[in-house]
Amino acid sequence: MIKIELKSKEPREAETDLFCPVFICDFCGKKVERAKDGLYCWQVDQNGLLSSDEIKISHKGDCQSHAYQEGQEGMVLWAKLSALPGYLLSNSGISRENAI
Repeated sequence: MIKIELKSKEPREAETDLFCPVFICDFCGKKVERAKDGLYCWQVDQNGLLSSDEIKISHKGDCQSHAYQEGQEGMVLWAKLSALPGYLLSNSGISRENAI
């Protein structure tokens, strides 16, 4: 899940970044602190076709094993969480320069 988090800011800092999106593990409910510690997962059927359009966020390790248990009817595929923002930018037509 992607959730909006209220960040603590110093009064002199810009308020535009006061609310920031963060990744929350869909299995343990805790924040994924670093992208290298997380994955995003989706489910396909026995034929390799998308069986759900839902993406789930997972920590690597124990939480990842819960994702596999949910995929017993088919298969759960995953990718590194660090790749997700790049794919979202590319597929939305936003250039890297505009994103920065």
